Amino acid sequence: MKTVEIDSKPAYRLLFDDAEKRAAIRKASLKALPGVHQVVKLTEQGLPEFYSQAGQDQFVFEILFRFGMTKGNFLDLGCQDPVELSNTYTLEQLGWVGVLIDRDHKFVDACKVCRHPDRTTVILADTTKFDWSLLPDKHFNYISLDVNEDSLETLQRLLESKISFDVMTAEHDAHNYGDSIRQPMRNLLSTNGYHLYFGNVRGWHGGCQFEDWWVHPTLKDRQINSDFVWL
Repeated sequence: MKTVEIDSKPAYRLLFDDAEKRAAIRKASLKALPGVHQVVKLTEQGLPEFYSQAGQDQFVFEILFRFGMTKGNFLDLGCQDPVELSNTYTLEQLGWVGVLIDRDHKFVDACKVCRHPDRTTVILADTTKFDWSLLPDKHFNYISLDVNEDSLETLQRLLESKISFDVMTAEHDAHNYGDSIRQPMRNLLSTNGYHLYFGNVRGWHGGCQFEDWWVHPTLKDRQINSDFVWL
């Protein structure tokens, strides 16, 4: 399998105002053809470069990719920047396909330019009002839920719409909202049979507790390298 090495991270802060940089990232994205894996440069440890805030993409890589799921699909809710702090950019570069949803025009426009058009569908929408029946898939290997105070309502609507997942990283922002969002989300996911793999994950370098990471019960016993997780 051929690998196309692309180092697009340095360009991200100029996505909105530098047409040349936007064009360069899009050109790099379009290099990926069927049967070709396009990834960012490998680290010294032989891993792809991860871009997420707290290792969310690496968690998916460890618990799914390393166990043989080299192709999968994702649903990225509150996707924001197409590259910097993205939970799904690396997965896309590894050949996964998915859906990005955000309610901010600037992020949606940037994602349409900089994410691979044959692998990722980008949608401008409010996740508390979106019609989930419009999605072609009902099951996602990974769901990134990062919509701040709308996380609980969005999760309720996802589950009511019979959307399921293997892995979910779910933002509860307990440092801002206490248990008002975190505990109801935990109740919902536990009631639906999901397993809390890591609770109260912090940002890099021990920041505030802001997320829970959940897995389908069939994955709960998988042992992974978790040195990158701040709890």
